This record gives sequence, structure tokens and C-alpha cells, in this order.
Amino acid sequence: MEKESCESLAEARIRTKEYRDAIRATPEYAELKRQMRPAFLFANEFDKVYKHSKLTQAQIAKRMGTSQSRVSQIINNPFCASFDSLRRFFDACGMDIVVTAKRR
Repeated sequence: MEKESCESLAEARIRTKEYRDAIRATPEYAELKRQMRPAFLFANEFDKVYKHSKLTQAQIAKRMGTSQSRVSQIINNPFCASFDSLRRFFDACGMDIVVTAKRR
């Protein structure tokens, strides 16, 4: 029975990989990936700034003039924060936000 379960699990993994690969091969996936790239890059940079600051949420909150719970909200979902909140967060971490626009 255990051997059958392992084989079924292996088969399910193969089917999942095939399904994932088929989705990734579509033009719609490529377009969505292109559109989402800036968001993923921002989220990655945001995470790096927070981790490299080595500051606690309470320390950042004090520097921002806000509550620790608000800092937690910003960290957990920076996409819902206003630009001013993000600017103050980065400032509290000792960083500046630099925005670059470029032609497509």
C-alpha cells in the first residue's frame, strides 16, 4: 500500500509540473509576468531594505512617528501603503526611494 501511495504522489507531482509548464508557455502568462515584474522587484527591494536595516518594527515606528502595528501592516503588505508612508518607512531605515521612468 505504501509503495502505491509513493507512486501516486510521484505521478501527481509530474502532472502538476506538466500543468505548470503548460500555463507558463501561454502568451497570457508571459504578459502577466511582464506586467507584474515591477511589483515583484519592488517587493524584493522593500524586503531587503527592511532586513538590512536591522531595526525592530518599534524602532521604525518611532522614527516614522506612527505605531508598531502600522509598521507591521506596511511590512506585510507594502502595496497597500501610501507613497508618503513608504517614503517615511524607507527614510526611517536610512534609505531614499529613487524612481526611474523609461520608455517601453
